[in-house]
Amino acid sequence: DRMEVERLPGKLVVHLFTRRNDRNIPYSRIGIASGDLQFARYQGQLEKRSAKGFGFSGAFDHLSVPHYNVLSPTGDYSNTQGWIRLEYIPSNNFGAELRFLQSAPDRDPIVSLSASSDTLSRARSGSRHDYAARIHWNRQKAGIGPRFDLLLNRAGWTDKIEKDSALV
Repeated sequence: DRMEVERLPGKLVVHLFTRRNDRNIPYSRIGIASGDLQFARYQGQLEKRSAKGFGFSGAFDHLSVPHYNVLSPTGDYSNTQGWIRLEYIPSNNFGAELRFLQSAPDRDPIVSLSASSDTLSRARSGSRHDYAARIHWNRQKAGIGPRFDLLLNRAGWTDKIEKDSALV
């Protein structure tokens, strides 16, 4: 979140600060962008925390890029991503969180317009899922110093590449 540098005689001390979880003000953001040739991007984010330590964060991003190549009639690309985070942080000493991330890129085939109709790039459709759980505990009240972290993470990827025969 922020960094402070302290200059002392004979040494340099760097303090790194992470996001404070004691703020209860909701946060939201929406982004819409478009450009030439029907390029589009849509984004959104929402964060909310309660005074008792419960929190929720969610975000999405969708990118759409149509093909623009005189050598191929196809080649669209899109990628949709989503993120959800649930947390319980009642104090600076203890906290737990669950996170989920999904990403789904999708690309059409790119085929040459020449007489041979060569495949320049095969169609591809993938999906990525990440799950994470974290518990942290710290003995000091200020939230700095030695900390115990237990992190469990599982990531998976599936990919489907279409055959050349599906392009014809």
